Amino acid sequence: MKNIGLKTFALIFIIIINSCEKEPITDNSSLDNTYSGSSLKYEKVVIDDVIVLKNDIEFKELYDFIIENQKESKKIFSYINEKYKLTSMREIYEQHIHNFDNIEFFEAAINKFPNVFKNIAIGNSVYYDLPVPNLASYMVNKDGYMIIGDFLLQLNERGSYVFNYVEKSIDGNSFFKKEKLSFTPYFKESERGHFSYKTEYFSNSRRIVARLYMWEIYYPNIGVLYEYDARTTAQRRILGAWVQRRISEIGISHDGGEIVYQWGPSERLIPMAFWKNDRADIIITFAVASYIDPINHDLSSLILTHFGTWDGYGYREIAENELFR
Repeated sequence: MKNIGLKTFALIFIIIINSCEKEPITDNSSLDNTYSGSSLKYEKVVIDDVIVLKNDIEFKELYDFIIENQKESKKIFSYINEKYKLTSMREIYEQHIHNFDNIEFFEAAINKFPNVFKNIAIGNSVYYDLPVPNLASYMVNKDGYMIIGDFLLQLNERGSYVFNYVEKSIDGNSFFKKEKLSFTPYFKESERGHFSYKTEYFSNSRRIVARLYMWEIYYPNIGVLYEYDARTTAQRRILGAWVQRRISEIGISHDGGEIVYQWGPSERLIPMAFWKNDRADIIITFAVASYIDPINHDLSSLILTHFGTWDGYGYREIAENELFR
């Protein structure tokens, strides 16, 4: 997906000093980010169902692969299954979320994977969302864990936690968390995460919802990254509550835009459209920036259109949705 604004990592792979909220703990700058290639743990690609990325280079390779293949989630799942022997949080989510209308099936999935489905209530709407950012959801396991270098990263609905860890067995097939080193909340302004929430109706009981996000994530060995996501969700009102429902087509598009960074060169974005059939929800990351070279929102612009088609009810869209507001 080279037509979305995802800046080169040349300026990103620097360890960042980050100030945290709510949980005062050690600055991320105090972490020892050295990589010891002789360690037994790095001979493995997965420990205790947790992906092992031995250093920032391996993280970058996987991260870039996920970015470039967002339109083909099955390709990402297959790659991670084959190389890392991991069923990611995202794969589990995709296997079940679009069967929301099968209550018995969906409740069984929620009970089996309680850390995959986050129940969000907004007014009279009920969502079951991933508790972690879009790109990270492909890398973490069902409980939100991944290993980067010498550190264990845990992502949940609040933010990113970094731990030291040690292996429990000589063969290195299991581990436990040793010491919490840092906590970084995802959002500074909204507990819900999204900073924009818009709706468009097919009828008084059917609609689409557009949400925009800016995530702040601390990845050990890499630093703080800002990820900009857009999401379109179809809903039907049942007994007074709005719940997710599959529709004929759901998507997001834009007619081009520009991303201006604080220090690096700006990027021109060419028009694109991203859609899926027979889905309840779609999400895409349109831009990534770093703590040392953030996006200048005043000078950047990417105006999105969220759209959907519901059999028997036609086409609807939510236009003029600015990502960099």
